Amino acid sequence: MIIPTTSISLGVKSSLIFLATYFAPTSELVILIFILVFSDLITGIWAAVKEKRKIKSKGLKRTTIKLLIYLLVVMLTFLTENILFGITNLLLTKIIASYIVLTELSSNFENCGKIVNKGNLFLQMYKVLATYINKNKDIINKIDPEGEV
Repeated sequence: MIIPTTSISLGVKSSLIFLATYFAPTSELVILIFILVFSDLITGIWAAVKEKRKIKSKGLKRTTIKLLIYLLVVMLTFLTENILFGITNLLLTKIIASYIVLTELSSNFENCGKIVNKGNLFLQMYKVLATYINKNKDIINKIDPEGEV
Protein backbone atom coordinates (compact mmCIF):
# COMPACT_ATOMS: atom_id res chain seq x y z
CA MET A 1 0.00 0.00 0.00
CA ILE A 2 1.40 3.37 -1.00
CA ILE A 3 0.58 6.34 1.20
CA PRO A 4 0.66 9.66 -0.60
CA THR A 5 3.11 12.14 0.88
CA THR A 6 0.42 14.80 0.99
CA SER A 7 -1.55 12.80 3.56
CA ILE A 8 1.58 12.37 5.69
CA SER A 9 2.38 16.06 5.60
CA LEU A 10 -1.26 16.84 6.34
CA GLY A 11 -1.09 14.55 9.38
CA VAL A 12 2.09 16.21 10.60
CA LYS A 13 0.62 19.67 10.09
CA SER A 14 -2.56 18.67 11.92
CA SER A 15 -0.55 17.28 14.81
CA LEU A 16 1.55 20.43 15.06
CA ILE A 17 -1.55 22.62 15.00
CA PHE A 18 -3.13 20.51 17.74
CA LEU A 19 0.00 20.73 19.93
CA ALA A 20 0.33 24.48 19.36
CA THR A 21 -3.31 24.98 20.31
CA TYR A 22 -3.16 22.68 23.35
CA PHE A 23 -0.03 24.31 24.77
CA ALA A 24 -1.07 27.87 23.82
CA PRO A 25 -1.67 28.88 27.47
CA THR A 26 2.04 28.34 28.13
CA SER A 27 3.17 30.47 25.18
CA GLU A 28 4.16 33.50 27.26
CA LEU A 29 6.21 31.33 29.61
CA VAL A 30 7.88 29.59 26.67
CA ILE A 31 8.73 32.92 25.01
CA LEU A 32 10.17 34.25 28.29
CA ILE A 33 12.32 31.13 28.71
CA PHE A 34 13.52 31.38 25.08
CA ILE A 35 14.50 35.03 25.60
CA LEU A 36 16.32 34.36 28.87
CA VAL A 37 18.22 31.33 27.56
CA PHE A 38 19.18 33.18 24.37
CA SER A 39 20.30 36.27 26.31
CA ASP A 40 22.27 33.99 28.66
CA LEU A 41 24.03 32.57 25.60
CA ILE A 42 24.81 36.05 24.26
CA THR A 43 26.01 37.44 27.60
CA GLY A 44 27.96 34.24 28.25
CA ILE A 45 29.80 34.59 24.93
CA TRP A 46 30.39 38.29 25.60
CA ALA A 47 31.77 37.55 29.09
CA ALA A 48 34.01 34.79 27.69
CA VAL A 49 35.40 37.17 25.05
CA LYS A 50 35.97 39.82 27.72
CA GLU A 51 37.84 37.29 29.90
CA LYS A 52 39.75 36.00 26.84
CA ARG A 53 38.40 32.45 27.24
CA LYS A 54 37.95 30.15 24.29
CA ILE A 55 34.44 29.77 22.98
CA LYS A 56 33.63 26.15 22.18
CA SER A 57 30.73 24.55 20.36
CA LYS A 58 30.13 22.45 23.47
CA GLY A 59 28.63 25.56 25.12
CA LEU A 60 26.11 25.97 22.31
CA LYS A 61 25.20 22.29 22.60
CA ARG A 62 24.69 22.72 26.36
CA THR A 63 22.46 25.74 25.73
CA THR A 64 20.35 23.80 23.22
CA ILE A 65 19.95 20.85 25.59
CA LYS A 66 19.14 23.19 28.50
CA LEU A 67 16.44 24.92 26.44
CA LEU A 68 14.89 21.61 25.38
CA ILE A 69 14.87 20.34 28.99
CA TYR A 70 13.31 23.59 30.24
CA LEU A 71 10.57 23.42 27.61
CA LEU A 72 9.95 19.74 28.35
CA VAL A 73 9.62 20.50 32.07
CA VAL A 74 7.12 23.31 31.41
CA MET A 75 5.05 21.15 29.06
CA LEU A 76 5.06 18.13 31.38
CA THR A 77 4.03 20.31 34.31
CA PHE A 78 1.24 21.82 32.22
CA LEU A 79 0.06 18.33 31.18
CA THR A 80 0.14 17.12 34.79
CA GLU A 81 -1.76 20.16 35.99
CA ASN A 82 -4.40 19.76 33.29
CA ILE A 83 -4.88 16.01 33.23
CA LEU A 84 -4.31 14.94 36.82
CA PHE A 85 -5.70 17.94 38.64
CA GLY A 86 -8.00 19.45 36.02
CA ILE A 87 -6.55 22.86 36.81
CA THR A 88 -6.24 25.37 34.00
CA ASN A 89 -4.93 28.43 35.86
CA LEU A 90 -1.27 27.39 35.33
CA LEU A 91 -0.35 27.91 39.00
CA LEU A 92 1.98 24.89 39.25
CA THR A 93 3.37 25.56 35.76
CA LYS A 94 4.12 29.17 36.71
CA ILE A 95 5.82 28.09 39.94
CA ILE A 96 8.07 25.68 38.03
CA ALA A 97 8.69 28.27 35.30
CA SER A 98 9.56 30.83 37.99
CA TYR A 99 12.38 28.62 39.19
CA ILE A 100 13.68 28.32 35.62
CA VAL A 101 13.35 32.08 35.07
CA LEU A 102 15.19 32.94 38.31
CA THR A 103 17.97 30.49 37.40
CA GLU A 104 18.41 32.10 33.98
CA LEU A 105 18.14 35.64 35.37
CA SER A 106 20.84 34.84 37.89
CA SER A 107 23.07 33.47 35.13
CA ASN A 108 22.45 36.57 32.98
CA PHE A 109 23.29 38.89 35.89
CA GLU A 110 26.43 36.89 36.61
CA ASN A 111 27.53 37.22 32.97
CA CYS A 112 26.70 40.95 32.92
CA GLY A 113 28.74 41.41 36.08
CA LYS A 114 31.71 39.79 34.35
CA ILE A 115 31.23 42.02 31.32
CA VAL A 116 31.33 45.22 33.41
CA ASN A 117 33.85 43.84 35.95
CA LYS A 118 31.41 44.06 38.88
CA GLY A 119 31.11 40.40 39.95
CA ASN A 120 27.71 38.75 40.31
CA LEU A 121 25.13 41.53 39.87
CA PHE A 122 22.28 39.28 41.07
CA LEU A 123 24.07 38.64 44.37
CA GLN A 124 24.95 42.32 44.72
CA MET A 125 21.33 43.38 44.17
CA TYR A 126 20.20 40.81 46.75
CA LYS A 127 22.69 42.18 49.29
CA VAL A 128 21.55 45.77 48.64
CA LEU A 129 17.90 44.77 49.09
CA ALA A 130 18.64 42.77 52.26
CA THR A 131 20.63 45.70 53.70
CA TYR A 132 17.81 48.12 52.88
CA ILE A 133 15.23 45.87 54.55
CA ASN A 134 17.40 45.44 57.66
CA LYS A 135 17.98 49.20 57.95
CA ASN A 136 14.26 49.94 57.60
CA LYS A 137 12.78 47.24 59.85
CA ASP A 138 11.21 49.83 62.14
CA ILE A 139 9.42 51.48 59.20
CA ILE A 140 8.24 48.09 57.96
CA ASN A 141 7.01 47.19 61.47
CA LYS A 142 5.01 50.44 61.62
CA ILE A 143 3.32 49.54 58.34
CA ASP A 144 2.69 45.94 59.41
CA PRO A 145 3.10 45.51 63.18
CA GLU A 146 2.14 41.82 63.13
CA GLY A 147 4.74 41.03 60.46
CA GLU A 148 2.21 39.45 58.11
CA VAL A 149 3.59 40.95 54.91
